[in-house]
Amino acid sequence: MAVVLTGHFENDHWAAIEKAIADLQEISMVMLGAYDFIADKVQELDSVEHTWPYATDHAAEWETSMMLHYHPELVDMDQAPEKLVLPMEDIPSYIHTRYPRRATRAYGDQLAAATISGGVKKINGLLAEID
Repeated sequence: MAVVLTGHFENDHWAAIEKAIADLQEISMVMLGAYDFIADKVQELDSVEHTWPYATDHAAEWETSMMLHYHPELVDMDQAPEKLVLPMEDIPSYIHTRYPRRATRAYGDQLAAATISGGVKKINGLLAEID
């Protein structure tokens, strides 16, 4: 049995994973992302202009806060735009307009802790199903 974790849903990541498992005769796969580990904590608010606690995003509060947690030396908040509009069609509406300057290391600390504990719980549950 193999467990593969990746931190992002980029096409190149999945292409590499698919190539690595192509030689396997049999595989059972569950594709999970950080959102799957904290989905029960997401708080959908009345407006997309608010930071939705624990909701993932692209290049805004979630990802920037996580970078401030794990690698703050790589983040220059002076370069972060106040507002970011993403023209992607197949994403939830709350991700279309995001506010990267709302990111904080404290929020990243919360997100990391929740993602790790939720991930351990989720993966342990999946492994228990296999046994």
